[in-house]
Amino acid sequence: MRAGHVVQIRVNPKDCQSLLDLMELVGIDPRPLSFPQIVSLGLSTLLENARTNSRLPEPDEFQYLPRMQQWLGKGRGNQRKARIASSLHDLGGNFKAPVMPAEGPGPVSEAEPLHATADASQQTATPEMVARLSWLARQQEERELTMSETLEFTKLERIVYS
Repeated sequence: MRAGHVVQIRVNPKDCQSLLDLMELVGIDPRPLSFPQIVSLGLSTLLENARTNSRLPEPDEFQYLPRMQQWLGKGRGNQRKARIASSLHDLGGNFKAPVMPAEGPGPVSEAEPLHATADASQQTATPEMVARLSWLARQQEERELTMSETLEFTKLERIVYS
């Protein structure tokens, strides 16, 4: 069983395209991924960048259950969810997602070294990269990789096999 919370969401067309742009920005080929994987990866990437840039606090793992209790379990809050969904639907095209202020410690590309803006195909594979890719491949056979390990694995694959 995977950790986390499975959700169903509707992603507007503008955000769908932006998610594909984000995958390109971080050097991930979206073709082998399902769209839900792209959405999950995109959300995790943006949230991690916000945490890295001190825009969001680092979550306290011991606060997960108390904070998420309202949304955990079947049948909880369905009426409330239906009211919210109806309100959002009534807004139609007038709904605008909030935008975070642009000022901060640095641009997204500087937030994590893994997400460097240099094209992965222009980088030369080092023995350390090959060893790390091999280790990640073995780990992937034994367990599910974390999001950051998956991003690293994909980037190293592009560098080593291009």
